[in-house]
Amino acid sequence: MEITLDGPNQPPLSCGKPKYLVVLLHASGSTGDEVIELALDWAPTLNKGEFLAPNAPWFSEEGGSGRQWRSPAGQNVRDDDEIGECIQQFLDAVLAKRRLDDSQLALVGFAQGATVALRAGLLRTRPLGAVVAIAGGLEMNPSEHLNIRSTSPVLLVEADIEAGAGTVSLDKAEQQLDSWGIPVQRVARPGNYHGLDDEGVSSVADYLHQALVRPSVA
Repeated sequence: MEITLDGPNQPPLSCGKPKYLVVLLHASGSTGDEVIELALDWAPTLNKGEFLAPNAPWFSEEGGSGRQWRSPAGQNVRDDDEIGECIQQFLDAVLAKRRLDDSQLALVGFAQGATVALRAGLLRTRPLGAVVAIAGGLEMNPSEHLNIRSTSPVLLVEADIEAGAGTVSLDKAEQQLDSWGIPVQRVARPGNYHGLDDEGVSSVADYLHQALVRPSVA
């Protein structure tokens, strides 16, 4: 099965070429159209950033128009390998199109999308600017540590979204990432706006700004 990713985007507020890129990976049952609205909250802090929110490949088993990052039960698809390769190809393509490198890219995932973002960040050949995992974490019995290719910095965010089956607690995820030598921070800001409260939205914006925005050279 050939998988392609597409979804809405929010161009930079500065109206010029983007200096950095933020890719939002929605939760299971959601869509890129839902999470792209966070670009309106974060763009003032990242006014030269472009935001992309690809839709997951499969319709959600929960019904409706939502999507999910794992294939429906019964389909003969190697989820982790196939979606992992698809995400890597997507990131390579969007970076090349904008002539940006990995250090100018942040992945922000929600629940199931957070697990996808963490895996993708760990398997890049060069460190990303940041990976933000909101209400999601590492898979149980993760195998990524055998093939970690970079140590992209990670922010783990406790939020009011169900993480989904098959992931470890944030405590264990934090410990595991730290044991692999990955810079990791953690905040707890549950709320009702994509699982975050107002301070949580601001905290993520500040983290992305610190990770992506380079100081001007006088």
